[in-house]
Amino acid sequence: SRVIIVGHADSAERYPEVIGRKRAEAVKDYLVKERGVAEARITAKSAADSKPLDTAKNAQARAKNRRVEVKVYPAEIK
Repeated sequence: SRVIIVGHADSAERYPEVIGRKRAEAVKDYLVKERGVAEARITAKSAADSKPLDTAKNAQARAKNRRVEVKVYPAEIK
């Protein structure tokens, strides 16, 4: 299977593209080092602050937008 990890940030964070990528890379490192998932099967990328879950401007809303999404796709059948 393939794993795609997408890191998100909120609009109040400085350098949201970098923060999103670092969040995704942290999860990738965990899966590789602690769970033994082959690194070649994992793609990590950043969505920065482009896809907020909550558009409100309070701290609770911003916390929801600081997240990582992990998507697992099955291997192709041959």
